[in-house]
Amino acid sequence: TDTVYLRAKSTYNRGEIVVANVQFYKQEENADYYIKRVIALPGETVQLVPQTTGSNIYVFQITDTNGNTFLLNETYLSEPMQIVVDVSAYPWYTKVIEEGITLEKNQYYLLGDNRKVSEDSRFLGPISVTHITGYVVLHVPYGRTLFYAILQKIFG
Repeated sequence: TDTVYLRAKSTYNRGEIVVANVQFYKQEENADYYIKRVIALPGETVQLVPQTTGSNIYVFQITDTNGNTFLLNETYLSEPMQIVVDVSAYPWYTKVIEEGITLEKNQYYLLGDNRKVSEDSRFLGPISVTHITGYVVLHVPYGRTLFYAILQKIFG
């Protein structure tokens, strides 16, 4: 099992990796904590749009609290996002495509970087800040030492 070191705070930034308790959203007693990336911030509107007309590649369009609209440049993804499920079975997924979702003052839109298999805000909806445990300060992969992880963080 990997080990992560977290730091809690009251607000989070776009692009930060956070840990969220999803038990409330999954309605399951044994639901886990998920590690996800912050995509949209409180008060913003997020919508999933085709990269180009008729394209099967999708990007997130964000409208910030000042009314500025931009496409999210997700350089950290290893491959472009494609919709690989029947979204009609998932109300939150359908909504983010058809009309977009405006986040409330305490909500974040969280996504996993491995979009093909990630269970995230597309399926669970926006996540309240009260369910975010903290952001990842340091990740220690299974089989590695803390010393190794610190060197990786410093030197890449």
